[in-house]
Amino acid sequence: MRFIDLFKLSTRMFKARTSRTLLTVLGMSIGIAAILFLVSLGEGLRSTLLERITTSDSLLTLDISEAKSGIISLNREIIKKLEEMPGVEEVSPAFQINAQGHIEDLSADLVTFGTKPSFLKLGGYKASKGNLLNDTDPNGIIINSAVAQLFGKTTDDLMGKEMTFTFFVPKSEDVEGNLQSNFELVKDEKKYKIIGVIEGEDNVVYINSSSLEYLNIEKYGQVKVKSRNTTEMNVIRDSILEQGLLVSSLSDTVDQANQIFSVVRIILMLFGTIALVVSAIGMFNTMTITLLERTEEIG
Repeated sequence: MRFIDLFKLSTRMFKARTSRTLLTVLGMSIGIAAILFLVSLGEGLRSTLLERITTSDSLLTLDISEAKSGIISLNREIIKKLEEMPGVEEVSPAFQINAQGHIEDLSADLVTFGTKPSFLKLGGYKASKGNLLNDTDPNGIIINSAVAQLFGKTTDDLMGKEMTFTFFVPKSEDVEGNLQSNFELVKDEKKYKIIGVIEGEDNVVYINSSSLEYLNIEKYGQVKVKSRNTTEMNVIRDSILEQGLLVSSLSDTVDQANQIFSVVRIILMLFGTIALVVSAIGMFNTMTITLLERTEEIG
């Protein structure tokens, strides 16, 4: 029997039972498409989430903070030790001060962070409007989007506006180790220009720490340490933990997210597999019916 005869014999049922054949093909196609779609959906969600929270710099960065015991403080001496550690590429500290922000005739209570421009970059922050802090404009500041709502304005309205601050600076201890008062009121007449906005729900303003050196802040709240590579990052982490400080990193969060999405992908794949099995049963049923219809031809 020639090949053309075999082909005609094989395709004869397509013409005789067109609806049945098309429904069978459609069922198998839906089953296969379901697997591809659900697995792609899980991978797409993972990629979208990680792109929003990570950058190449932030994945190599460790976040350092004080332990609850407070035995080790994040002062300038500790910062210097961190900078001298092997494998450390950059150290970016930040301190936090409560303040009142003034825009035109409006005032609001805010939390200000004095940081280096690199602090935001290492933290994976991205400006939704404008730019992040930079060394060329030390009087430029970044606000969270919640600050605009606090002043009853939109972020577009505040872009380019000038702001002044009254800082509540914590007082240092006296010679006997006692605090004379909780804080000192420092009114800064310098005008800071809003150059960027970061999405956030906290009333936070980021100021270049070089503009706040006159406050003589000796203690930092957070420090970001960037390592040269992931191998050295683990060594640096162990060294910092030995000093009694707390260490966390965005890479830990990414690893946890990957584990969660791996489970999600498996679950979605199972749903797709169920759809494929159902369509395969339908195809097998169609083949069985077709075979029974042709028993006389087969003999």
